Amino acid sequence: LAEGYFNAFFKEERRLGMGANGSVYLCQHRLDGNPLGYFAVKKIAVGQSHSYLVKILREVRLLERLHHRNIITYHHAWLETYQFSPFGPKVPTLHVLMEWADGGSLDDFIDARLGRPTKHIHIHPVTPVARPTGRNSVPPSRRSSLIGNSRSHFDHMDSDLHSRSARIRAFRAYQRATPAEKEAMKRQTESSHLDGGSRTTWTPVHLLSPEEIKSLFSDVVSGLAFLHDRSILHLDLKPGNVLLTWDEGSL
Repeated sequence: LAEGYFNAFFKEERRLGMGANGSVYLCQHRLDGNPLGYFAVKKIAVGQSHSYLVKILREVRLLERLHHRNIITYHHAWLETYQFSPFGPKVPTLHVLMEWADGGSLDDFIDARLGRPTKHIHIHPVTPVARPTGRNSVPPSRRSSLIGNSRSHFDHMDSDLHSRSARIRAFRAYQRATPAEKEAMKRQTESSHLDGGSRTTWTPVHLLSPEEIKSLFSDVVSGLAFLHDRSILHLDLKPGNVLLTWDEGSL
């Protein structure tokens, strides 16, 4: 165990996200108190399970061999104890140091376009788009990376009252429905919202321009092609796992 390594060289800023295998934190790398830059550190509790540690290290060694501009860069890993909660014990934890995507995720980008508050505090402000305008609020040149689009959304006046997962389930159900079922769903939704003094419209809202969609899709496909050439499948491709970085003012 490399006890004390994290506290000696890193300052934890905040948690970026949590997945099935661990939590990811934004950390500032420091040397003798001097800031050297920001990185993402994934902390994976392995406890006393040797087999689980071997499994995770196998994945880390795989990441170490992947070098591509559209795949998040792995730097190095070490093992030390970490206390995940104030009331829990310290447990052996694998720390994985990776590139930090300072533009947030595609999820954050879409939320910003919708005018919703974004959890990503470093994302540049963008103007929400209610209808296609042919103009880009953000320059189309960007770099998007996988750790892995929504072209249109329904314009719900009260959409913030519903969770993202609920909206996704409703959208998928509407897509699978027959024409008659779609009409019934529209009438039911309109009736329920008219009772509350608001009305739901079903007009698609284009949140990304064709140029932005092409740029994002090209980056994602490039990263996936690199993985597939090496017989690697991503298995969890979604907007939250498409990470964006700023490069000389362009996303």
